[in-house]
Amino acid sequence: MIPNLNEGQLFLGNRLYGEIELTRGEIVVFTSPKETDREIVRRVIGLPGEKVSLKEGRLYINDQKLDESGYLKEEASTANSDFLKENEPVVIPEGHYFLLSDNRVEGDDSRELGFIPKSNVIARYFLCYWKCR
Repeated sequence: MIPNLNEGQLFLGNRLYGEIELTRGEIVVFTSPKETDREIVRRVIGLPGEKVSLKEGRLYINDQKLDESGYLKEEASTANSDFLKENEPVVIPEGHYFLLSDNRVEGDDSRELGFIPKSNVIARYFLCYWKCR
């Protein structure tokens, strides 16, 4: 999640129970669908029912270029992957989210893991309290 969160930073998260509704741009903690004992911190990019596409390294949601200036210092190029390929839109199924790292070179996000089930999201980022910038 560099540059916004660094390795070793400690933060508080709001544990999620029951019915949750996430919003685009918020940071969440989820368990990896491939390694269920591993928790990962990523940003919500796509919501259930939305179409996500990649055009010239830029993200589009429902055919509108995604403005990420609120959390990325520079316009980051999003790398092609096995799951999300240039000019091949995907629709996020109900009950799932599309989550990405702020460091778009880094893996272990929806580009590799696919859509993340709502049931895998365990907490919302709340407050950084150690080694914050």
